[in-house]
Amino acid sequence: MRNTALLISFMAMTGCGLSEEKFEEKYADAYCDWLDGCAKISEQHGTIDDCLDFQKIFADETLTPDGCSFDAKQAKACLKEIEDNEECVTEDSIPDECREVSSCSDTDTGE
Repeated sequence: MRNTALLISFMAMTGCGLSEEKFEEKYADAYCDWLDGCAKISEQHGTIDDCLDFQKIFADETLTPDGCSFDAKQAKACLKEIEDNEECVTEDSIPDECREVSSCSDTDTGE
């Protein structure tokens, strides 16, 4: 019991922030869940697994490219925007908050 209390206390002190790697996973999960909810997985990627693989790579290479600083607060806003999106319009479906997760914008990374 004491170890659990110590672990919770340590986690509270360190902030348990969202890391870049964890964001990439959560982004893929959120985006693919959204696509699946819109019945557009097969149209966009074929399967949920294909979607997850593609979106993890997309997040790594485009949203959090190497050499750019990561903004955990903006990453949380990105995930919230995806979660709150009730429209099923896939054109330009990546929220602006997601494009601002790193210090490099799409134009900076050549995307």
